[in-house]
This record gives sequence, C-alpha cells and structure tokens, in this order.
Amino acid sequence: MQYSVQNQETTFDGYNLLIARISISDAEAASVPPLILNGSEPTFLHNYTQFDPNTIITVVVDRFIYPQTYEPGTTYFFRMQAHSRKGVRSLASNEAWGIALP
Repeated sequence: MQYSVQNQETTFDGYNLLIARISISDAEAASVPPLILNGSEPTFLHNYTQFDPNTIITVVVDRFIYPQTYEPGTTYFFRMQAHSRKGVRSLASNEAWGIALP
C-alpha cells in the first residue's frame, strides 16, 4: 500500500489501517479494530513533523490480523484513519480493495 503523511496536528502519532473481508462502512470504521504491527495503535507510527504530502510511503502488509495471513483469491477491503496520542481516530479514508495473491 502507499500513503503520505498529511496530518499536522501536534497530537498526531500515526495512521491506523483497517482491513476486512467485507466493505467497511463509515459507521463500522469507528469500531473496526486496526491492524496491529508494532504491538499497539497506530498501525504506522508517525508524528506531525513528518508532514509531507509529496513523499509517498510504500508498505507491504503481508498479514491480515496477526498471525493470520491473507487467503489467496479472497477480496479484502482497506481504509485508513489518522490516530492521536489521545486515542482519537479521524474519519476513515476512501475505501480501497484488493485480491490476495498466492
């Protein structure tokens, strides 16, 4: 996946990645647990000093929910949310989807 750091709020500490096997509605985005890669939220650690919408960050996400891997041929839906040190999550991004490869 690819994204850029676009948040300048001083309490911003990264982005949560939401993954599901069904489409994630706006209402569900508030309750879907984020992917945990570093042991806690947010999924991708950043801070406001890294703001740079012109720098694209590429991350390969090779598991769905630790330690479960993707099932080849299955469609997955993805959304991202900014996360703050206070535990507040932003509205979710537009949804993207993809089919897991073998």
